[in-house]
Amino acid sequence: MDSHRNLAQARQLIALRQRKGLTQSEIAERMNTVQPAVARLEARLLSGTMPTFRSLEKYASALGRTLEIRFR
Repeated sequence: MDSHRNLAQARQLIALRQRKGLTQSEIAERMNTVQPAVARLEARLLSGTMPTFRSLEKYASALGRTLEIRFR
């Protein structure tokens, strides 16, 4: 079940980028990287492979969000 939740969260992140009208290139610029790196990050998210926390933090920041990790 966790993989389904992770996939849903990944789709939400990518959908947020799209709702904001931001391209992968624009996100890359905000992350101080290149578009193919953002494409790989999004592909990893959708495949269920966890990117590094730093990459997720930079992606969230580029979207105007913060990364929050919780343990329950």
